[in-house]
Amino acid sequence: MLFEKAVGPSEDEQSIPESISFESTTEPFVQAMVAIMARRVDQIQAMVTASPQILTGCLRLIVKDAPETLEWYEVQCDEVENCGCFEASNAGTLFSINLLNGNVLVDGFPPGLLPSSITSDPLFVRTFGNKNFEVVKDGLSSFRSCSPIGSGIFYRFSIDGNNQLQIFEQNSETNEDLVLLRKDEIDLPIRLREMHSHWSWNDKGIVVIRAGHEYNQRAASYIMAKEETYLVPFANQMHSANYLLLRRGTFDKFRLGQTSVSEALCRFENESFIHVIVDASNSAVKYCLPRFSLEFEQSEVSVLCTQFSGFRLLEDQTFRDTLAGLSQGLILENEFKERIVLIPHGVILPFAQIQTSDKHDAKLAYWIYKEHKRFRSLQATNTIGRLHLAALYASNASSVSDKRFGKTGFMVAIELLRQCWRNEPFSDKEASKLLEVETHSMLCSSLTLMCSYLFVCSNRLRFLHEANGNPPMSLKPQPLALEDYRLRARGWLKNSTLPRLHASEEVFFLGPSCFTRKEDTMLHTRTTEPSKFVKATDLNLESMVRKNEAAKGLFPLNDIGARNLQEVKMMAELKGSYEIYRKEPKYTVSTLEDSWSVLNQYARNTTTLRDDVEKQILDQFVPRRSEDRLLLYSGSRFILGTIDLLTLLTDPERIRHHHFPSGESTLADLIQDSLDWGLLCVLEDKLSRIKMQIKGMQQHDEADPGALIDELICTREWEPAEHLKWLAFEVEQQIQIRPYQYHTVRQLMENPGTMVQLNMGLGKTRVLVPMLVMQELDEKHLIRLSVLPAILHEAVEFYRKTLTASALCINLYTMPFHRNVGLDAETSEALTDEIQSCIKNNGFLVLAPRHRNSLLLKQYDHNVSVKGLKKYPVWDLIDESDAILHYDFQLVYALGSQVPLPDGPSRWNAIEVLLQILARSSFPVLYNAVFVHREVVSPGTFPRLRLLQDFFQSNDTKQAVASHIAAIIISEPPRHLRWINQLSVEDKQTLVEI
Repeated sequence: MLFEKAVGPSEDEQSIPESISFESTTEPFVQAMVAIMARRVDQIQAMVTASPQILTGCLRLIVKDAPETLEWYEVQCDEVENCGCFEASNAGTLFSINLLNGNVLVDGFPPGLLPSSITSDPLFVRTFGNKNFEVVKDGLSSFRSCSPIGSGIFYRFSIDGNNQLQIFEQNSETNEDLVLLRKDEIDLPIRLREMHSHWSWNDKGIVVIRAGHEYNQRAASYIMAKEETYLVPFANQMHSANYLLLRRGTFDKFRLGQTSVSEALCRFENESFIHVIVDASNSAVKYCLPRFSLEFEQSEVSVLCTQFSGFRLLEDQTFRDTLAGLSQGLILENEFKERIVLIPHGVILPFAQIQTSDKHDAKLAYWIYKEHKRFRSLQATNTIGRLHLAALYASNASSVSDKRFGKTGFMVAIELLRQCWRNEPFSDKEASKLLEVETHSMLCSSLTLMCSYLFVCSNRLRFLHEANGNPPMSLKPQPLALEDYRLRARGWLKNSTLPRLHASEEVFFLGPSCFTRKEDTMLHTRTTEPSKFVKATDLNLESMVRKNEAAKGLFPLNDIGARNLQEVKMMAELKGSYEIYRKEPKYTVSTLEDSWSVLNQYARNTTTLRDDVEKQILDQFVPRRSEDRLLLYSGSRFILGTIDLLTLLTDPERIRHHHFPSGESTLADLIQDSLDWGLLCVLEDKLSRIKMQIKGMQQHDEADPGALIDELICTREWEPAEHLKWLAFEVEQQIQIRPYQYHTVRQLMENPGTMVQLNMGLGKTRVLVPMLVMQELDEKHLIRLSVLPAILHEAVEFYRKTLTASALCINLYTMPFHRNVGLDAETSEALTDEIQSCIKNNGFLVLAPRHRNSLLLKQYDHNVSVKGLKKYPVWDLIDESDAILHYDFQLVYALGSQVPLPDGPSRWNAIEVLLQILARSSFPVLYNAVFVHREVVSPGTFPRLRLLQDFFQSNDTKQAVASHIAAIIISEPPRHLRWINQLSVEDKQTLVEI
């Protein structure tokens, strides 16, 4: 039996558009239905009387939560006999059905939509949005949904005595009856109050806190009972409230209030956004910072950060010797005394204050800075992180020097900006942060000019990048800042606190006449006590490794099965490789327990000697005269810092502006002392790595001693006085150049044009390339490094971090030329100027093969020459040379319009015919493994076969195969060569002979 699903008129008539007339649309169908039902009412009524549960099934099509069994009785009408109306009641609810028109009534009201007084209520909108439900009356001011929303979930909406909407959720499967609370009715932290919905189960005295506001977000994040608030594990969040209530004893608990740890975390996050969680056993406490996605776990001895394995929260969270005004940040440290600093991302305000969002649902970021173990400088992982740190130092700068570095905040900010140098456009975020640094440079013209310098350099080749057009902002040199710097740089303003720019930077602003470069100080090789100590210690460490005899044994493979010349050659190569491997010495380490005390003694002696040499150098720069001390206290001069000792190795002239030796040592003596200091630093780091590896091997019995052996046998085979930049690279990166790395670099330097093959993981990209770049830097030729496109971005970021953002200050240039760039005289001049800048400023160029080839072919295409490539010799350094020199990386630019290849169809038809014959022929030679190598392929494809070297060395075999192919073509020519059938016998014989 079919009943119409009638929907009565809604109280919210405005919700139906005026252009739609519901009654006029359905009236003809209703009249037709009533007429049909009236003619058959007797038959239908008889069926219902015989089986009343038919009415129950029809009712449940409309009212899903109606009882499964009802007792129906017929309504007697005074004026009409057999009017077709039936009624049933259950629990005070009256159900009525009219068999004639199919109307269904619940307590005298037909099903309908919710009125606007409910759908416009803020609580309803927050939970259900713009949705509406088909409901039935459930009292005077109450409505109940007809159909379940989800799995057995019904909702009831009512208006209480205070004229407020109440929303009830009834689960027919678990018999849970929850009421939705308003967020101002519950006392919880702001994120739990604003970002969750709160459903109270009054019968059980609990509140289920669900993640999100919407009704279909049913994951229960928390359970709040009278005694505790429990954190529901992720695996249990979709279970019923009764299930969670029974197992709440196994859940972690949410705690309100403040502890000593949360007070420390308030340096990083607002107190109201810090969540304190206690585990079920009350043995550990977790501190969650959800806006930053950070979590800390407190134990009896430390507070560990979950996101950074092994790092604990340092007890003293103050920046005592640097960034004195910074009060927002966290300092973490691991068992090896390595530190990282977390600083929130945001707008930098004066005095190193950071403005972050106060929105409860904000997702905030933070910058990770690794503190250099020796110099204690903060090292960022990317450019925007360095700009953020520069803005902090600039906003907190004064004339008083920073205790950690012996420089003012402006000088540190300038050095950080210098580490961000690039000749490609900054991203929008990076440019915005650079502008932020410039806003804090009002008291330092050098910093203002440095911001302008970075901006101008980054936009010189803007036409090469996809982000073409005008930059989003402008940081042109300000005339007042330029004039102020000119007066101070020329000494017209005495006792100036102005930080001096580097030579190339001053030339950019003031012209070549402003700076005269001094000759490089020659350093003669000599043996000193520290160098003797380092060499003796290296030998002692090497003696801890025992060198065993070469292993004995026969070649493990059997070569009897070699079937052709190619396999014989491959087997011979394998034998040769095995013999080389067998002759290599095998190393073993002496007892670790015996080595530990010796290593500790070496480490103590090395640290003591390094401290003495370091103090000896720094004492040469301590002002002794009263006037010098006054200049120091006023900020006009600065004390030499530990990190500046690297500058003595790379470019001593850079420290003359602000650091002045007060002792009697010459510059050559200071460089020699710095060299000894560098050797001791490398040895100290080496001993530290060895001790860490021994400690790790003691904790893991089956650990491989290979890394420890490599450290112990690593000795210096190159002269540090001849490669000061290499030594500075070792000290700053805390590594030691391996002997094989030095021999590889030496091989390439002494034999230009050669290639060297290395196994993966031997430092080709991270050590060898920087060594070659540092060695070949001069002002005479261009260094051009080619890398694969797949690793171009990674390589550029790594070299910027290790060479540009370092004491070496080696600028990395990019020139991503591509075919869509027009090459004219103006573009050519810009590229030439960039190449000249790269050479004069001791930079190097990094690009992909397509960039180099595109520029080369574009010059031929437009007949325009880039003079810089012809004026200066180019020193090409090719990483992954086997792949880059592959023909896949060669570019060909087509000239003119497209023309067909000469006799193209005939050429490739002939190749196809040859492949068909080879695939179908049963000629024995083609199946002889000595001459031909075949591979099984899928049906319908040409066979994979290769003619081996023995085939070409046998003239008889080649002649036999050629004759066989020619005979097949003459006797049974393929479709493309059927014209052969029209030839005479003599002509066919001529073809065979050819």
